[in-house]
Amino acid sequence: MSAFSSRLREGLLILHSIMYLAYSQIYRRYCGSLLGLGWSLMSPMIMIAVYYLAFRIFFRVPIENFAVYLAAGLMPWLFVVNSVIASAKTLTNHRDVLENYTISPLLFLFSTVMAEWLFFLMSYVVAIIFAAISDLTNWTTLLLPVYLMPLFIFTAASGVIIGYASVHFRDIPHLLGVFFALAFWFVPIVYHWSFIPEGYVDIIRYNPLSILITPSQVILHGNALPSLKVFLAGIYLSLIWVAFALYIHRRFRKRIVYYL
Repeated sequence: MSAFSSRLREGLLILHSIMYLAYSQIYRRYCGSLLGLGWSLMSPMIMIAVYYLAFRIFFRVPIENFAVYLAAGLMPWLFVVNSVIASAKTLTNHRDVLENYTISPLLFLFSTVMAEWLFFLMSYVVAIIFAAISDLTNWTTLLLPVYLMPLFIFTAASGVIIGYASVHFRDIPHLLGVFFALAFWFVPIVYHWSFIPEGYVDIIRYNPLSILITPSQVILHGNALPSLKVFLAGIYLSLIWVAFALYIHRRFRKRIVYYL
């Protein structure tokens, strides 16, 4: 029992440290800003407005309640993009601490993703409000935290992988912008599955980000629960990515300071 209590206290201490570092990042980012955290809502709102204008008004995409569909897909997408790009610079930004103190790089990487997760939760309220206005919310909305967990786990693992890789390959932060700009169009955010030509459906269907973002769209826009197959696919995908991230961490954690 004492061993369990010790592990529990250690786990709570690590969680407290991650949350503290996450809040510190948020404070530094918006300290002195006139709108403060309002900027975390402003950016996704502007993007939703631009995409809505382009695809609903100009191109007349035939998706009912398009604003809800767009928000339900765009918010998780921005969480992944912002988390991974921020993680690519996390370890080099904390070079002095890692070189002078015995501290796990995971603390900084997880706190970076946690900070973006908190921003995501705040901005995701916008998507829920859109759904409520469109009368698309019901009891399934309460299960959103469960269905969004694979997305969070996958993104945290991606942050670890990219964080370590960026220390060895300094071009990665620059390449990520190009990668995500292309990857965006392979995820059904501004279009629906039914618009995809039959020969290309599998490319979109088995895209990891499509698998992880789909539950958000199904619950908020479809007003239903995703299929068990989709949910389990997200869990399996995130667990595989966690295993890979742990492998990367265990292999490079002791040598990482020599590359900073």
